[in-house]
Amino acid sequence: MYAMSALVVFLFGFSGAPAPAARTIQSDKPAVAQTARNDADQISGHWAVTFKVEDMSVPAEFTFQLARDGQLTGTVYSEHTGPGTIHDGKWADGKLSCTMVFAAHESILVTGKLDGERLTGEFATEGRKGAWEATREAPKN
Repeated sequence: MYAMSALVVFLFGFSGAPAPAARTIQSDKPAVAQTARNDADQISGHWAVTFKVEDMSVPAEFTFQLARDGQLTGTVYSEHTGPGTIHDGKWADGKLSCTMVFAAHESILVTGKLDGERLTGEFATEGRKGAWEATREAPKN
């Protein structure tokens, strides 16, 4: 009986009256932080890419996902390389770097930067170097 009385006192206070309801403190800080994080993520999404090497242009597709810690993951595809994945990806201050790994093609080292609404950069693979550029594609429905 004593244990039950102690529990009642603990839960409802010594006055016997119910404890006041917990107050909810509302703050706009999480919403602001969420918005700022989304605005800072200018890389996630689907990009239409053109690799330029020597006198050739090769179309490709990048799909990037940015983690909170700046780690960049995703996929890549071109008719020349087949499907691949993004490894060791980093995105900071509008600049990216990653290695694109394929089952049937040598890895491609990629660096680039956001230039207005485009991504532009350089790549190296199979002993060659070249340039690339990409524009964001609208989400497919």
